[in-house]
Amino acid sequence: MTVVYSAAIFQEYERVLIELASNFPEIDGKPFLDLLRRYGEIVQPVAASGVSCRDPADIKFLDCLIQSRARCLVSGDKDLLAVEFGAISILSPRQFCDRYL
Repeated sequence: MTVVYSAAIFQEYERVLIELASNFPEIDGKPFLDLLRRYGEIVQPVAASGVSCRDPADIKFLDCLIQSRARCLVSGDKDLLAVEFGAISILSPRQFCDRYL
């Protein structure tokens, strides 16, 4: 099992972790980002025509999913969880754990 991400996804994770740390100083997102850099696989997605989502900012996740040919996308984002994507599963973290771990 490999975690894949794009530069745009990594930037969003950095932004969210900085925001969390400003509200909760005890949170340190650096170890998560370091793990992602070390063990994840970065892909260069091509914008997928015809892909839509309630939140256009989430398209980067679907583009990465398509480019990487992953079997599933794990997200807690309600807009992504609402997307129907053919045979590819979009799972919540709990669903992923129940299915694969």
